[in-house]
Amino acid sequence: MKGCSTQERIVTAMSSGNLKMDPERRGDVDYLAALGMANSSATGNRVGGPLMRLHLAGTPADFRHAREATRYLTRRLAAQRSWKLPTEALDDIATLALTHHVFPTCPQCLGRGYEVVQGSPSLSSRECDHCRGSGRRPVQRRHNGFIRDVMEMLVGLEAATAAAVRRSLG
Repeated sequence: MKGCSTQERIVTAMSSGNLKMDPERRGDVDYLAALGMANSSATGNRVGGPLMRLHLAGTPADFRHAREATRYLTRRLAAQRSWKLPTEALDDIATLALTHHVFPTCPQCLGRGYEVVQGSPSLSSRECDHCRGSGRRPVQRRHNGFIRDVMEMLVGLEAATAAAVRRSLG
């Protein structure tokens, strides 16, 4: 599958019926093995694999795994940065950061940034009240800085996981 991104290739491999090893060519099993290696405890990246699987497959189980990994990340970040927050708040921050990362589109305007004219497929000239015309889900005001810090880490870890998959495939 020439021209596909690493993530697209992994999606194809996840639904493949052919997981045979072929020493002559790279197959679906190679991509799945590389994703597993990129997420191994040896790499120190326990979050990237579940996060990438959530983006690629998006099942409820994938969300639960990614949420647990994000909670782990958030607690580690809180300890490193001396955040003085209760565990419940850290869990909320983790869930909100993950939700914003995976579903960045404003739920009100569906990413359009403007309201739809009632009874018409046309957009009005009035900006969405929820996202102020950005088309992106607003970050909750309470714990905003903490949520943004975790979101930034999620972006970096996901990129590092994709890079590790590409490296392991040579």
